[in-house]
Amino acid sequence: MTPLTTPVGEADTLLHLVPPVVSPHDDLRALVRCIASDPVARCAFVAGDGGALLGVVPVDEIDRDLLMLLAPGLGSELVTPRQAARLAHGLDETAQRLMRSAASVRLGDTLAVAVQRMSEHHQESAAVLDDSGALLGYLALFELLADAVVTPRPAELREARRP
Repeated sequence: MTPLTTPVGEADTLLHLVPPVVSPHDDLRALVRCIASDPVARCAFVAGDGGALLGVVPVDEIDRDLLMLLAPGLGSELVTPRQAARLAHGLDETAQRLMRSAASVRLGDTLAVAVQRMSEHHQESAAVLDDSGALLGYLALFELLADAVVTPRPAELREARRP
């Protein structure tokens, strides 16, 4: 188990260094391809020139849009006015219009800070940024939690070794 007090930069097994990235001008098709390429991330990271993180487009932000585009009328009672306006753009909707602020951490922040930021932003991943704000990678909430649940703790290991 990797303790939550571990700095992000030292959490080698939990840090993904190749995040799914789109341009702010990419359309819905590009977003879907990007997100599908790395389902663990549960989002596409939107980066500008020089790799600076601009925001994220979480999977849940486009799920209903895709449903409405592919099966009009299905779930229409769940559509907000904002989503209805976005649907008017159809497949031409851009990452810039869909993105929201990202949960983010620096390499020196702890895993506990990462979990807190994901919770605050209601997101399932946190972008890992360098000091200039460039995207280095990401952490996934599920993997952090799975590591805590699945990895034996030192006391459990000692107990397992007893005859």
